[in-house]
Amino acid sequence: MNQLIDVQRVRVLLMLVRRYMLLIVAVTIVGAGVGVMLDKMIISHKYSSVTKILVDRKTDTDVAKQYVGQQADADVIETYSDIITSPKIMKDAVKTLRNTDDSLFSNVRESDLVEAIKIEHSGQS
Repeated sequence: MNQLIDVQRVRVLLMLVRRYMLLIVAVTIVGAGVGVMLDKMIISHKYSSVTKILVDRKTDTDVAKQYVGQQADADVIETYSDIITSPKIMKDAVKTLRNTDDSLFSNVRESDLVEAIKIEHSGQS
């Protein structure tokens, strides 16, 4: 008897699903449409990344050598920043971004990337 009641409940449930199938599909499509519209029109995409370069030298007791070492470290960091923002690297980055499926990057320019890159150097850190 218990199995008969369970079968009847399943039949009623399936009958309800069949009856409201059009409504279920319509609500699903409208919900997906609203989600896509929110994503494309309202939510702005922002991508960011942080990279830290650590230049570590052995400590020396001679102040002049320490100063020269710090200057060399600063020069290395400056060289890296020049390499990162060089036209060759920017062209490759733009080409890679344009080949992605994300339409946000379809019109990206080298100048946009150079402006977006921020390189900081703090003296003693």
